[in-house]
Amino acid sequence: MPTSSVFPTGSFDFSPAPDPEPSTPVKLGQTRPASTPLQREDPSKRARSDHGSDDEMDPSTPTPSPRKSGRSASLGGRQPSTVGGILFGQTASQQPQHGGGDEPQMPDSGQSSLPTSGISTVSAPAPDTPAPRPALSDTVRALFLKEPEGGWPIVHGMTQSRLTKAIRVTSVVDWRTYEGKKVLAVPERDRVDFQTAALVSLVEDIIRQAFPKNSTLDIFPGGTTNERLHPHHPFPAIITGLSNEDAEALLNEFCLATAHRAVFFYPFNVALPVSTFAVSLENITIRPGPDNDVRAAAEIVRFLKTAREVADHVDMWNDNIPFSNPSSPADLYNWTLNTVTVKGAFIQRKGAPFPIHHLYIHPPSTDPLAHKKWINLLSSLVYYTRKGDGRAITPLLCEVCKGIDHAVVDCLYTQIPGWPTVRATLSTDGHHT
Repeated sequence: MPTSSVFPTGSFDFSPAPDPEPSTPVKLGQTRPASTPLQREDPSKRARSDHGSDDEMDPSTPTPSPRKSGRSASLGGRQPSTVGGILFGQTASQQPQHGGGDEPQMPDSGQSSLPTSGISTVSAPAPDTPAPRPALSDTVRALFLKEPEGGWPIVHGMTQSRLTKAIRVTSVVDWRTYEGKKVLAVPERDRVDFQTAALVSLVEDIIRQAFPKNSTLDIFPGGTTNERLHPHHPFPAIITGLSNEDAEALLNEFCLATAHRAVFFYPFNVALPVSTFAVSLENITIRPGPDNDVRAAAEIVRFLKTAREVADHVDMWNDNIPFSNPSSPADLYNWTLNTVTVKGAFIQRKGAPFPIHHLYIHPPSTDPLAHKKWINLLSSLVYYTRKGDGRAITPLLCEVCKGIDHAVVDCLYTQIPGWPTVRATLSTDGHHT
């Protein structure tokens, strides 16, 4: 896996949020009936995915309304937020961006559109003399692994609902009552049956090194839900006692790692940026590889050009597409299709390598409900291509970073020099796993 001025970065705003207002689509109207034979999967057989949005958050959480920003944010910093740049080592390709006029512009050769590190959010244009972002001191930062050039690899598919899905509802409700700024800590390779004492100890070791003078820090584990989840589903602890500056510094870092342990940091009860990852497909008979990925993308785009149902969605929800006055709805859809990128990979199935293809596409809307519908739509289609009928599979789950677009053997974090090697962890019964 591996910035443009139109994709600014910024820290999360911890100020009290206004009362939530119902989201309103940019363009209202009834969806036109599909004119192509799009086949939907039987709902009972559909690949299950919970990465679409944060629409399962508590109703008290503000929901952003659609807006014509044309900006997308990502978790981590090595993947482009508008797909079409360098992705998994692919050659960068030019993609349209919004310029001074109504039409999108092509970036200069070599220009990328990715944030610098950690979690980035949509923000207003930077002033002439922007204030420095909160950060750890150089002395403290030297205790941890150096952030890779280009930023930490993006963790695709993380949402607030995924972060808290393994936590008992009563614990999440209790967490909301804690005073001060709160950050969720997700250790790499943690498990839903992680012994809570070991979880707290691991996070404390990292946090105490990061803020040695903060005596109010505390880490609380949550109770485990009874829902059956993947053993390596994210199972965070919550950090309290942070000042505004400490919390922002931690989120700006996104990941702190030593030779023995690593922890990822996310805001609590705040909607996360939508991901460019859409779906993983099987049954496309193109051998995975950098050269063939372009061929696979062309086949998928060829199908999507005839997919009226997908075009209708973009026509209705397009606040994240950088057009101020498109000449026709087709401009919005064509721009979106130009961002399609595919990454082929092999996974193990019945003891043998099995080819799949990961589809990345610029999300047309940042509205949580609209994005959830977008992911559900793309996951429900049968992709009729000349190289086979592509069908969605259940998203993968990397046990290291918790991303859903790759298996652990393909995780870029494990390729970072000095990254913690595999070590034994403790399950709830105290046995090594």
